[in-house]
Amino acid sequence: MKLLASALFLAVLQFSPAHSEASVTPADCDTIETDAGVALDLVNRHRRDGYVFGLFRVVDAYKQDGNSSVLYLTLDVLETECSVLSGRPWASCEYSTFQKKASLGWYDSKSKKIYTLNIVYVKSMCSYIL
Repeated sequence: MKLLASALFLAVLQFSPAHSEASVTPADCDTIETDAGVALDLVNRHRRDGYVFGLFRVVDAYKQDGNSSVLYLTLDVLETECSVLSGRPWASCEYSTFQKKASLGWYDSKSKKIYTLNIVYVKSMCSYIL
């Protein structure tokens, strides 16, 4: 799965029209979490079953500036206790007690899963496109 995501990332970079205008650089770790949260809310908004994904950590982030900013994000997420049908943003949802322990480093990978999402997030002046 990671190999497929990496291949998709490289293909997007190769055939992107903005490729010649701007280079891809590592994103600033201090500011990327807000954009990652917005991108995760967009992912949750398009899901139709299951529970809202909440941000566990930003694994990797790259930024390409041009007419609009393009963010290439790899996020680790956990399911919250909110249904995706509730429409609530991930930041307002609670994690189960077991998953709170995961954020402190006590995690049993056999019982619960950390999902890894690879997201290409286009941030323009007027709107957000996923």
